[in-house]
Amino acid sequence: MLFFPLESETDDFRENINLMIEDVTGIDISFDQYVELTLSNMKALLSEYNIIENERFEKDGLSFHRVIGTFSQGLLKVKSEMCCTIAGDKAYVLTFSTEQETYDDYKDVGKQIMDSFKITK
Repeated sequence: MLFFPLESETDDFRENINLMIEDVTGIDISFDQYVELTLSNMKALLSEYNIIENERFEKDGLSFHRVIGTFSQGLLKVKSEMCCTIAGDKAYVLTFSTEQETYDDYKDVGKQIMDSFKITK
């Protein structure tokens, strides 16, 4: 997990980028099924989860799925961008999260950091 610096002493949320790697060895699941399971978990676990963008793309010979959404975390309103793929026996889920009101302030540097992650085969 990478954390951005707090903006002030009263800042209640630390913008962050989180990488989760899941071993899917022996699990018979397609990429489409993995994406659906991930989205259903997000909807179940996150309050007021609302999908803004939902798209599939190709990069470096791999299929990726990106979802941008908003949700509540207590009194905070959060916006996140989640990007996932399966390569070999590993599923990778990279998530960038900010407060909704500061998303535009962080999205360019967040995109640069997320784009810097590479999966080697």
